[in-house]
Amino acid sequence: SQLLQILSARDLAMLRQVAEGGTYKEVAEMFGLAEKTVRNAFSLMMARLSLDSRAQLIAAYVRATETQ
Repeated sequence: SQLLQILSARDLAMLRQVAEGGTYKEVAEMFGLAEKTVRNAFSLMMARLSLDSRAQLIAAYVRATETQ
């Protein structure tokens, strides 16, 4: 999948946590980051994949990981 090739391991780990229902704040605490850093990371992921929303990003992640 394009998503799995483009995103870093850290991006994928953060995305997995949000796809499973975690908030940006929870992900930030888990990774020892500021919430703003997590928000920026998601914005960059969406830009790299030409997606417009977090929902689209999560849907793309779910599609990519369910086919493995």
